Amino acid sequence: MKYNRLIRYKIKKIIVCFSEDITTTSASKVLSINRNTINSYYNEFRECILEESLHKNSRKEGTRNVHKEYRLRWSNIGYSRFQSSFEAMWTARRLANLTDKNLIPAFASANIKILPYQIAAARFALRSTNLKGCILCDEGSLGKTYEALLVVSQRWYEGKEHILIVLPQNLMPQWQAKLAEEFTLPLIDWKDYTQESKGLCIITYDEAVKYTTDIEKISWDLAVFDESDFLFKPDNKSVVVIKKAIQNAFKLFLTPTPITMSIMDIYGLIHFIDESLLPDADSFYKRYFRKPENYPELPSWVSQFAFRTLKNQVEPYVNFTRRIPVMLNYSPQGTVQSF
Repeated sequence: MKYNRLIRYKIKKIIVCFSEDITTTSASKVLSINRNTINSYYNEFRECILEESLHKNSRKEGTRNVHKEYRLRWSNIGYSRFQSSFEAMWTARRLANLTDKNLIPAFASANIKILPYQIAAARFALRSTNLKGCILCDEGSLGKTYEALLVVSQRWYEGKEHILIVLPQNLMPQWQAKLAEEFTLPLIDWKDYTQESKGLCIITYDEAVKYTTDIEKISWDLAVFDESDFLFKPDNKSVVVIKKAIQNAFKLFLTPTPITMSIMDIYGLIHFIDESLLPDADSFYKRYFRKPENYPELPSWVSQFAFRTLKNQVEPYVNFTRRIPVMLNYSPQGTVQSF
């Protein structure tokens, strides 16, 4: 097709609309171009971004060939500002320089905005196949669920097909919605899950305790525990049976508060991961509970298992609502005073 200057000008305008996440309908009205024509250009741009991100990564040894699945996913979903702009291409190039566990499959198959600190957290969890587990303990509202799902996606595309997610009942809708809308991972109902099943299974803590015998029948590759404060006490009967049920699965804990009441909280989580690395509970308690002179020993030890990001560290990436406390004097009068 021979392009004249007007067509090139219009194409540049379409690129601008695409980069600014303007819908095809709105772009059609602004540019006075048929919506189907703009949509075809949008799809071409998405193909370019996809090809760029998968060019050297989709056929690596040990990784699923999911190229067709990505195409299907990307051609049928809505796009966030991050993924519908050319920033995605440059991010893909930056990701391509990472190690073999570079999260390209997880990135390309998800409709989410991935931030640098979330990539760092996921890489921390994926850094070694010899680890038995880790704790992602960012402050609240920083997207620990997305970090966990990046890890889950990467392991899935590496061939880890039995993945268990345990969480409180009130978080069940949130996880189900994220999996349905933003990731391409198969979710199987707990009642239908067997050793032959291949996919994710989500259950509550109450169900995990009630059906530990059934859970134990499956060789889990990865077990994710959201709001893992439930597992703080290693001698608790419920904690003991859950730990026994998941056996040798990699344990991924999510909690904004790894220490809530005492230093023994973090002890309980790391004990759940690998009790052979710790002294007995009494020795640990005597050495560290209210012993600030011994606290300097803890960071180098805990940092092997825990990754934490604070809100003030991610202000360049996340806009938080500034909450300014204001104190007002109030003097009750009349019936209020008598009451």
